[in-house]
Amino acid sequence: MTIEDRGAALCGIVGFSVAGNTPHALRLALRERRDRPDGPATARPISASETTPTSTTLDAMRATHAWTRASVHCYNSDAELTEFLTAIAAFAERPTLSAR
Repeated sequence: MTIEDRGAALCGIVGFSVAGNTPHALRLALRERRDRPDGPATARPISASETTPTSTTLDAMRATHAWTRASVHCYNSDAELTEFLTAIAAFAERPTLSAR
């Protein structure tokens, strides 16, 4: 996982990429919980979005590729953050997710 955000002060919107996976494939895999053998049957979908160099003015000045964004807020629990990071780690171990 590569954190795409830059700057001295970062906020709750986290831009990231996972080698070998497109932002679109990652967004779908998080929503469908492909990190779990039973998918969304026992886990809530994880919400993420895709961004491109042209989708935000400030990011467009430095971006050369698209990435995935997750919005972390004060109401997210430590357990939810751990669940998100565990899912991303699972996708990093299996590159090239399909965007089915």
